[in-house]
Amino acid sequence: MLKGIASSYDELPALRHFAAGESRTRPGSFLMFGKWTSEQAFLDAGREPLMTGQREALMNLTTVKTRDLLWPLGHLERPPEARGAPPRVMVSTTMVAKKDKVECLPAFLENARGQIFKWPGNRLIENGQNFAGPDFFHGYGEWDSLEALDAYMNSPEINDFFEPLKGKLVSQTLDVLDVVAFAED
Repeated sequence: MLKGIASSYDELPALRHFAAGESRTRPGSFLMFGKWTSEQAFLDAGREPLMTGQREALMNLTTVKTRDLLWPLGHLERPPEARGAPPRVMVSTTMVAKKDKVECLPAFLENARGQIFKWPGNRLIENGQNFAGPDFFHGYGEWDSLEALDAYMNSPEINDFFEPLKGKLVSQTLDVLDVVAFAED
């Protein structure tokens, strides 16, 4: 079904990117990501018959639903000609900041984005902050292969990213996803 959604979303001019993946650590758990030209474009598209019909079909298949709207904090991505085939692996990171650390997290994530993006095999890294809960931050990355991600995750540089975060967060989750659907404008 997600592959069908990805191909039909090509009809939505305000949608720039759509990806869906299945969690390697929680089989049967799927995450979908969409990048829109604006918040208003997303809200307008949500009233389209295409979107409402697919949303209803998905609701019948799922047990837990979330709908996080994220304010973009920044992203880095390879140009289309350098990307080639769709990525094989996506990474989703959810971070909940301590109330007194919310203000410093965007600058920290900006620096971390640059470090992760330099790693071979990373094609996109972006961060967002939840509209409804400003202490909720999300990271999303696309990797050419599981081997490239594993090389990064097992490198000493990973500590440069996670160690300074320890005192700033209430909780943190990391999901490694196999790509099941992918579409770009």
